[in-house]
Amino acid sequence: PKELLFYLLDPKADLVRYDGIPSVIGTASDKTDIIMSLESILLEMKKRQNEMKSMKITDWNRKYPNKAKPHIIVIFDEIDSVIGKQYNDTKSNIIRTDITQIVKQGRSSGIHLILASQRPVKANLDTNIKSEIKARIALKLDTPTDSRIMLNQGGAEKLAGNGDAYITTGDTPKRMQIAYATWDE
Repeated sequence: PKELLFYLLDPKADLVRYDGIPSVIGTASDKTDIIMSLESILLEMKKRQNEMKSMKITDWNRKYPNKAKPHIIVIFDEIDSVIGKQYNDTKSNIIRTDITQIVKQGRSSGIHLILASQRPVKANLDTNIKSEIKARIALKLDTPTDSRIMLNQGGAEKLAGNGDAYITTGDTPKRMQIAYATWDE
């Protein structure tokens, strides 16, 4: 908890089971709670930016070990069920705007966002959000179109499943095996 904290945002409430773990500082499952969590994350980001000025968090923590700040990882599962284009309500638009701010400004202050979707839909991922997400992981996808949405090229539809994945931090995806665990495990 001193070096790494988590916010778990999940409209299906699967991640709520992790509430109470010391490094989990917040969980939310309905739109109102998700908005409140995102607003609190944005406040923390702005507070850190004001305090650290133009320093990155790693430089800050090295220079001021007594005032070291933990990295905050925001895991947003099932994002399509909240900000999909079919949801054009005020709350979804606020969530979209907040996410855009976090992906554009969060890294330097140690706030990182993981967005997860069962099925990527181009219309659901705003260009501002997608262009700022440098690292992407794709597990087995249904179609080449889904793969192009995630990786900007086909290929993920041919993966074997069970943790077989592509990861990209730039132009060329690399194939890798990631841990696969069931809920029971």
